[in-house]
Amino acid sequence: MYAIVSATNAGIYLEETFGISFEFLGPSFWLVVTGQFSFCSTFVMLLVGTRLKKFDPVLEEAALSLRATKLQVIWLIIIPFLRPAIIGAFIVAFLISFSNFNTTIFLVGSDPTLPVMTPGDRQARIANIIRQRHRVTVNELAEILNISRETIRRDLSELDRLGKVHKIHGGASLPITIGEGSFRIRMGENVAAKVQVAAEAVKLFSSGETILIDTGSTTVYFAEKLVELSDLTIVTNSSEIARIVSLSPNNPRVFLLGGQFNGDNRQTFGNFAISQLGLFRAHHVILTIGALDAKTGVMDFSIEEAQLAQAMIAQADSLTIIADSSKFERIASFKVCDLDQVKNLVCDQYPSEEITAALKEANVNIFCVDCKK
Repeated sequence: MYAIVSATNAGIYLEETFGISFEFLGPSFWLVVTGQFSFCSTFVMLLVGTRLKKFDPVLEEAALSLRATKLQVIWLIIIPFLRPAIIGAFIVAFLISFSNFNTTIFLVGSDPTLPVMTPGDRQARIANIIRQRHRVTVNELAEILNISRETIRRDLSELDRLGKVHKIHGGASLPITIGEGSFRIRMGENVAAKVQVAAEAVKLFSSGETILIDTGSTTVYFAEKLVELSDLTIVTNSSEIARIVSLSPNNPRVFLLGGQFNGDNRQTFGNFAISQLGLFRAHHVILTIGALDAKTGVMDFSIEEAQLAQAMIAQADSLTIIADSSKFERIASFKVCDLDQVKNLVCDQYPSEEITAALKEANVNIFCVDCKK
């Protein structure tokens, strides 16, 4: 038989009362009391969880803030709060010890089958919500994510420090660096698809490589994922991408091309920027696009961006295009390159049969996010 004794909201209580991270008492935390019970039986209590690696750093942080040892934190804070549930489990164990049943008792912090959301996952989701709505309150985020307001405030502070959001009284908005014009609007369009494409594209690259990246909303999301790799050399004409990558704890080398500056999308362009590209040789170039079709290939709506993209392609060994499906079957004013110059296309949905056939004929590797679900 099985008996379950709940320690409801233990993690939330500890987090809001003492500022201790909720993770180790979240969906992956539970106590197990198990044993072969008879009149003279014994039982063993084990603390287990899928995220035990998070347990020790959290204890250290709590111990430092409370000026106590880790054992004192466990004994004086965690154990007393869970004492009623522990006693309840012991009582149940004692009552059934008079029988010959095989028994397992779970003392549960919360349902261990629930998915675990790491701080990084949670902060990425918060940033994406703000990009879609442009402005959001702490209460709205707490309701959407079903977590405490204090956790939301700490996450917003960290995201503000990284420049991903702009923290305001009672909530947050898009960072000022995103600009106010059409690029700001594009950052809020098809966010989920762009984030998925960016996460898939990063898998194609390795630490120690040199990568050229052009300006675009999807490449901004790509840069946020790329910082997980170490020892990178990044060359870009986007001051926003340069800023994101330069804040990485992996200390990449970042080169921002000079030239005429566009304040809307925070990019440099023109002959001066193009001439500087001749100083670099890269393993990869990552481009966003304005349009793609079977006849013309890769296109852009800006002559300056098309020319800079062509210069980047000339200095790299391979070209990867990252795009959501809205770019397919469109025509833009300026051609960037033929399909046979593209090595990889990373997208959220497969293009039409005509474009897919043309891509395969040009030996382009197609990585489709939705097709893997």
